[in-house]
Amino acid sequence: EIRKMAGVDNFTRFDPESLAKILNFQIIKVSSLDGLSDQLRSLVAAGNWSGAAISVDQLHHDCAAMIVINDLQSQRRQRATLMEEIFHLLLGHKPSRIDAAGRSYDRQVEEEAYAVGAATLLPYKPLRESLFAGRPLVTISNRFDVSIPLVRYRMRVLSLSSGINTT
Repeated sequence: EIRKMAGVDNFTRFDPESLAKILNFQIIKVSSLDGLSDQLRSLVAAGNWSGAAISVDQLHHDCAAMIVINDLQSQRRQRATLMEEIFHLLLGHKPSRIDAAGRSYDRQVEEEAYAVGAATLLPYKPLRESLFAGRPLVTISNRFDVSIPLVRYRMRVLSLSSGINTT
């Protein structure tokens, strides 16, 4: 449904930033934020944090939500993170709590958002057809602009690994 709403078929590379625009979600890159504490900046730089979705009050902002992305990570990681954060918002997930002690984490909620985001980036049918045609994972990864770990994740959750060359 999300691909259809965005006007993209299952065999075309999906652009999460275009979806964010359609949904009126503002994307903010961490590198553009002023006033981050040294502690938060070092946490982000270490790669331990990928992104956050923030619902906003329509009366005070021109967007429906803001998504902060760690742009110090690879472009492909940012794409997966953006899809995950979009789905946290669309699925109505309760936001994580972030404070000096760290971040709250609900594995089931995180898995749900990541799974749906990954499925949007790399749908079942083109993945299955590519694998059974013998295409290498790097080719699939490049075609859909996703990481090889995301391709392997989709293969695992869809049980598409048996008897397939996973290089």
